[in-house]
Amino acid sequence: MDVLFGTSTSYSQKGGTRMSVRVDLTGVSTTFEPLPQGYYQAVVEKCEQTLSKEKKTPMLRWVFNVTEPEEFAGRKAFYNTMLVKNSLWVLKRLLIALGLGTEESLTGEIEFDEEDAIGLPCTLVVVPSEYEGKAGSQVDEILEAGVAEE
Repeated sequence: MDVLFGTSTSYSQKGGTRMSVRVDLTGVSTTFEPLPQGYYQAVVEKCEQTLSKEKKTPMLRWVFNVTEPEEFAGRKAFYNTMLVKNSLWVLKRLLIALGLGTEESLTGEIEFDEEDAIGLPCTLVVVPSEYEGKAGSQVDEILEAGVAEE
């Protein structure tokens, strides 16, 4: 879908130029279909440091872009790694899956740039979930790229 932006020369009552947006909504549904359970090839699209909503715990928020199967290409998947001692094993497994280190090299205090993860391939293991009473899906595990469902 192409998104076309254009400015008009009309002015609002509050002053200023108004921005108009033109999009093609042909075939666009208002319903959300979660990813079915399974294995998906993906690449890291984004990794950002943030705080969890409730406890304000430091964490990394990961966004993945699904590349295969083709019918789901372009879909997004999300994953959080908490940056607290009893959850760091999840981050370590993820970094290993992305090829950013090994079991042996990722020991002691480490530092890495989130930008180094952008574009790296991996396999997402997606399972059904429920959020606020609605069916959804979530990333349960992240494996090395190319792992297929058994």
